[in-house]
Amino acid sequence: MAIDSGYATARAQLLRTGWKADRTWGEAGVGGRRTYPRYPEVLCGHGRDAVCTGRFHKAGHAILVMINPRSKALPVTSIDED
Repeated sequence: MAIDSGYATARAQLLRTGWKADRTWGEAGVGGRRTYPRYPEVLCGHGRDAVCTGRFHKAGHAILVMINPRSKALPVTSIDED
């Protein structure tokens, strides 16, 4: 998965390789509402420089996929272990 790829592409690659989207991650959004209902695993911060993260898990490991919410394509900016 390439940095700067769109989130939809990155997500599809993760799911194809056995990673599972953490559907509960995005429930902590503002007022309990998901920022991106299509992506229930995404949680977004608040404010001007807020970032969004998608959380995935596989075989006892978890990763956070950071995305830039200021671009319609939602480009991936980094991937880190959680």
